Amino acid sequence: LKSSDYDLKQLKAKEFYNSGQYVKAIPLFEELIGILKGTQDVEDFYYFYPYCYYGQSDYQFASYYFKNFVDYYPRSPKAEDARFMSAYCYYKLSPVAELDQDYSQKAIDAFQLFANTYPESDQIDEVNELIDELRAKMEVKANAAAKLYFDMKDYLSAAKALNNLLLEYPDTDNQEDIEYMIMESYYLYAENS
Repeated sequence: LKSSDYDLKQLKAKEFYNSGQYVKAIPLFEELIGILKGTQDVEDFYYFYPYCYYGQSDYQFASYYFKNFVDYYPRSPKAEDARFMSAYCYYKLSPVAELDQDYSQKAIDAFQLFANTYPESDQIDEVNELIDELRAKMEVKANAAAKLYFDMKDYLSAAKALNNLLLEYPDTDNQEDIEYMIMESYYLYAENS
């Protein structure tokens, strides 16, 4: 690759990226990353590459490549942002409370890793708020599952699920209601045995 070809591709990649034409920027970034592997210049391309996926709302790929950036460049000044963005992409993948919460748990784990790695970050307050929001969503999901057991008249399973809910979310606002439902579940289980 001639220097002029490289310069042109670099210029076009940045131009496409800056104008939000991520579909056009991605193949250029991929080519430049491959060509420049092992050089100082590749770090910037590798940093903007996951933002192309993020800009297209492809949060799975974005999270993967942000994490790769941190793995490849852990001492980079951009590593903190990349680690946050990797977690934030999982947050963006987190569905409504009624659906499976795997991405919510992945986001919590990734945000916790961020907080442990960068305890002095300016983003710690935001990270804690996002973790609280995700935990609240997971609590709603667990509560709904326990109530479903109760509604199906599977009182022993309901009592166990409700006990687990209190263990998992000891600071819940619904502690009194949950404890009442546990007693009622055991009572109805005993009455129907």
